[in-house]
Amino acid sequence: MARISLIWFMIIFFGVDKLALKNDLKNDRRRLKDHGVYLERDAIIKLRAFDRYASLDLNGYKFSKRKINNHVISRWYNSKAKQYLYQIESISYVDTLLANKEVYIDTIKKDPQIVKPKISVREDFKFRTYIIGSSAKERLVYLTQEGEGLVWFSMGNKNYSPVREDIIVGVVYPNMTEINKLIKQM
Repeated sequence: MARISLIWFMIIFFGVDKLALKNDLKNDRRRLKDHGVYLERDAIIKLRAFDRYASLDLNGYKFSKRKINNHVISRWYNSKAKQYLYQIESISYVDTLLANKEVYIDTIKKDPQIVKPKISVREDFKFRTYIIGSSAKERLVYLTQEGEGLVWFSMGNKNYSPVREDIIVGVVYPNMTEINKLIKQM
């Protein structure tokens, strides 16, 4: 497990300093279309606001990068346009036991719980949070999970979340309070 974490760290921290938003949007849209994930039509239209930034030429931007705990924060800033882009890559380590209980309708009165053996869950979950803003416009935030796709996005004060057929249990998602503290440290 430590080797996998070290490999992830090396890939993230020493990898190419490139905005991955374009690739994430492409993959997440494919998942929304093909894999039992529903996002209302209005939200799909609003999601297009991120396309402009996904293909943005970052040559005129000042780049900085920093690792804080389980997060690698990349920042692009253009002082002329007063525009910033953050890409925060976060790894959530899950090491827990899940108790699995099944309830069968025909046995509720007799034996309401059939307990199966506990399952050990050990996995790393990788997230990318994008924060895009300027002095003139509302802040855009986009959170995606590698392998699972869009978690949620926001424009100003309005959040949009997809509805999924299944939900992964035990995952600790990055929260905006923590993310805001991280970007203040840049």
